[in-house]
Amino acid sequence: MSPVNSENQSVLAGGSGGASDARRPPRIGVERVPERGYARRMANPIEAFAATLNDEDRAVLHGSVAFVLRVVAKADSVVDKREQNAAAAANDLVRERFGAAFAGSDFPDANKAADHPDWPQLPWVRQLGGIVRRMPADARTIYDRALVELALSIAGASGGVLGFGEKLSAEERYAIRRVVSALDLQIADDAARKRLGY
Repeated sequence: MSPVNSENQSVLAGGSGGASDARRPPRIGVERVPERGYARRMANPIEAFAATLNDEDRAVLHGSVAFVLRVVAKADSVVDKREQNAAAAANDLVRERFGAAFAGSDFPDANKAADHPDWPQLPWVRQLGGIVRRMPADARTIYDRALVELALSIAGASGGVLGFGEKLSAEERYAIRRVVSALDLQIADDAARKRLGY
C-alpha cells in the first residue's frame, strides 16, 4: 500500500481526508485505513478472476450477464416494458456484484448469441461455459448466485394473470434451466431451485 496523496484520495475514498470524512462512509470497493491515511482498491473475486484472462475470454465473461438477461427476457417471445425496466434496474446490481465492466447491454457477440434459437450449441456459449468452470470457488459462488437471481428478477418482472399468480412463465423457466445447464451453474438457494423446478 502506498500513502494516499490529496490528488487521488478524493477519487478513491470520496473526500479530502479532513475531519468530515471520518463521518462519511467509504464508497463501495474502497477500504479506508484512517489511522494510517491509506486507501486501497478492493476488487471483487469476479473482477480479480477476469483480470487473469486474455482479452478475448475477458470480453466473453463481461458479456455473460447481458447474454443471460437477453435469453431470459426473450424466452416467451415478448420483451415488454416491465422486462426492459427490470433489465435497466438490474445494472446497479450487476455493478455491485460483478463489477462495472459487466454492466450495460453493449455486448454485440453476447446479444448475437442470445438471439440465436440454438444458442446452447454456439461456440461463444461453450467458450463462456469453459471460462465459468475455471473460476475460483469464491468467484464462482458469487457469479452463480447473482446470475440466477438476476435471471429470476427479469423473468418475474411481468407475467401472471392480470399481474397476479406465478410470474415465471414455462418458457422463462426453461430458458433459465438451459442457462444453468449450459454454464454448469450451481444453485444453492432452495427457493430459486424450487421456482425452477429442481
